[in-house]
Amino acid sequence: DIVKKRWTKDAPERLRILTQEFSKLSNPTKGDYEAALHRAAEALNITNSDLIHPLRLAVSGVGAGPGLYDILTVVGKDETIKRITAAIERLK
Repeated sequence: DIVKKRWTKDAPERLRILTQEFSKLSNPTKGDYEAALHRAAEALNITNSDLIHPLRLAVSGVGAGPGLYDILTVVGKDETIKRITAAIERLK
């Protein structure tokens, strides 16, 4: 149910653009992830939440939980990008 609710037809392309922003980060902090997400949302002309919900699903596999930027910081940039890429492939 959470996939149907949070994973829209636009999610893969939006997350690809977000992944490009994350790739530019060097040793990112919570604030860096948040700023990158905000830049991607602005570039896509969407709200932050349009990225936050599918991103949380891609990275954690659930629709709710600890703070998203905390999760990203613990998981790390490389693993975050790996999980986003896997989710895009898996949820086609």
